[in-house]
Amino acid sequence: MAGENTSLAVQTLVGLDYVQLNGGESNEYIYQIPCPVIKRYYYNKSFSFEKAENSTAEMILLDIDDQKYKKDNLERDILSLHKSVILSVNVDRENVLKINKQFHPYALEVSDGLKESGTMSPRKIRSFFRRIGRIMA
Repeated sequence: MAGENTSLAVQTLVGLDYVQLNGGESNEYIYQIPCPVIKRYYYNKSFSFEKAENSTAEMILLDIDDQKYKKDNLERDILSLHKSVILSVNVDRENVLKINKQFHPYALEVSDGLKESGTMSPRKIRSFFRRIGRIMA
């Protein structure tokens, strides 16, 4: 795939510490990348924790968004993975502590929760980091 060749070329040229992949890249392709890989999976009816666990990617970015997909076992399933999980969910200053305590992710991808009208909001960003500062103090 052209995207696969491009991501490998960019990593080699720039010397990235990590590469995040968002498509259907194979384990064989991931293995060729000379730095740790973060592989995005969408949490929906076709998602497989077994497939994510067996990926050669170092970390999993699990995008649960605001989907209506049943999430009853999500907390247990995340904790059962033997990989670091970056959780992508609509995180904002009001729910960041709850999400962190419930799912215990390695990291949170927060950009969607900091947008207004489709663009990043300086007000939301400042407010979010003030909240994080108080939580971590």
